[in-house]
Amino acid sequence: MHRDRRGRLKPTLMNPKGQLVKTRTRTWRLTLSAVAAALITVSSLLVATPAQAAGSFSLNNGHFFVAPPVVYPGLIAPVSAGLGNNSNASAATVTITFGIVCNSPGRPVAESSAQTIVIPPDPSRPAGGSQLTRVAATVAVPTACTKPTGPIPLSQDGYFWVKMTQAGMPDQMKMVPIWVGKPFTAANFRENLVTLTKQNYPDYQAHHQLPQMYRATFEQAGLAIDDPRYGLWWCSKAGVPTNHSSQAANYNAKWEQFFATTASPSQDEILAYMKSLVGLYVYTC
Repeated sequence: MHRDRRGRLKPTLMNPKGQLVKTRTRTWRLTLSAVAAALITVSSLLVATPAQAAGSFSLNNGHFFVAPPVVYPGLIAPVSAGLGNNSNASAATVTITFGIVCNSPGRPVAESSAQTIVIPPDPSRPAGGSQLTRVAATVAVPTACTKPTGPIPLSQDGYFWVKMTQAGMPDQMKMVPIWVGKPFTAANFRENLVTLTKQNYPDYQAHHQLPQMYRATFEQAGLAIDDPRYGLWWCSKAGVPTNHSSQAANYNAKWEQFFATTASPSQDEILAYMKSLVGLYVYTC
């Protein structure tokens, strides 16, 4: 033991040469070294390293993969997918391919040509879920794609798929189910709506949400109005004040107003307006 300058007893530490070690100085040196190491560690955590650019599907978008749920043999099906990027700093280059698999005998398949897409960085936090770009293609439904038959009914007749490949990254694939119907015509509209909804209401009309009187205009925008995606069931029972026949003229008049105020509307504008009308009517009996 020894006394410090204030007369307090302190433990005496000797080095191998018999020299007194000043414990206070040593303690301060050790403390400063520990603080410096801690500061380096904290600073490394605060400096965020940008994530590696990696393409992703924009899952924040409820309609990130769009494809017709009802198909028929020979249909040239339009498909599209929204893409994101897991990096805030770097663009991602990916290859996108679409395809179809049918559950009919022989499991016929088809796919689109591959497309190389450059996805810009995602400015949002966290990155990856937002749609930064959208890629579209067409897939020819095989002529052998028919409704499956067998003792055990299947929950779906096949599926569309989209695959993303990127160098150094695992492949990503998403799928949506399909059901096989008939060609999209006005005569087949009700049957195809039954295929889509799995319901067949005798007192309901298969309502064209895109009115047939404007068929040519909708087709110019690339919309097949007899696709059951653009249909819903509307009560047709006599005596119901909100039934289809009593409201059809009013419904068509709203579309007339739309076209009078919107010159050469795009497909997106048409579909947005179609959806805006849904809440204006009572469809049940």
